[in-house]
Amino acid sequence: MKTMIVIGIIAVLVVVVYSAFMHKYKQETDKMTPSETQEITSGIYAIKTNYVNFYLIHDDGGYIAVDAGENREIAAEQMETVGIRPEDVKMVLLTHTHNDHIAALKLFENAVVYSPEHEKQIHPQHKVIKDSEKVHGENVEIECICTPGHTPGSVSYLINGSNLFVGDTLSLINGEVQLFNTFFNKNSDQQKESVSKLAQLDGIEYVFTSHYGYTNDFSYAFKQWEELQEKGN
Repeated sequence: MKTMIVIGIIAVLVVVVYSAFMHKYKQETDKMTPSETQEITSGIYAIKTNYVNFYLIHDDGGYIAVDAGENREIAAEQMETVGIRPEDVKMVLLTHTHNDHIAALKLFENAVVYSPEHEKQIHPQHKVIKDSEKVHGENVEIECICTPGHTPGSVSYLINGSNLFVGDTLSLINGEVQLFNTFFNKNSDQQKESVSKLAQLDGIEYVFTSHYGYTNDFSYAFKQWEELQEKGN
């Protein structure tokens, strides 16, 4: 009898904790403002899968994907609306391996997949990419920038020296850089350092986030962030 009571109490606690987690999860994802599926600038497309974007970059002979979205079926449908076929994706660059960034990977059967060096490796055939390492498409140069905090192995990608894809390294609220939702971060203090690292980059035309859209005004986006860091906030 006592054993059954203990089991019952544990079951109730599990339900309460899970319910509280899911309530908070929904609160946080409801804050997110991903871009609608569209061509944002010449040859760069945002693909919306529920509360997250992944991106497609045109390269001669195909496309390069940054991440792979939260839902395979929705990803395929949304790609169709902009006339891009999954089989034309030749490379996938993962910013990290949370499920909402990898769910559509199996769509891209022809793609070489790059996974960050310090991130959880999800497939033995994926290629590991390291900090400051550069890889190339046909007409695209990609530089990997380690930006840990959201996860220990999170990275950002700098494309052709001017387009910055940051995954979940930061949020954009009214065009201004802020810390990503702390509820989801492994180490927000480490993420602050990563955001400040990105703030020092030169020549950036666009910043693309996974959950908070994009900006084409790098200086304005990071201005308030740098001011707050100078004040020690």
